[in-house]
Amino acid sequence: VRRREVFARMDGVVGEVKAKHGQRIKAGQTLVLLRNDELEQRHNAVLGEHRKTQTTIESLRATRTTQWSAEE
Repeated sequence: VRRREVFARMDGVVGEVKAKHGQRIKAGQTLVLLRNDELEQRHNAVLGEHRKTQTTIESLRATRTTQWSAEE
């Protein structure tokens, strides 16, 4: 039995523990899931901006198509 210290690459709060004390684990196995509220808020903001941009692009494409049809 080898013991290892593990560290998270970023700050967060433990949301879920996937391994039990004393349980044998494999390399790469998830031990805990961390939650980072600040990162999640930023992620959601970026997703919102992405959706907004996609809507703008679709609207511009529709306008461009309408303009081309009118010019013909």
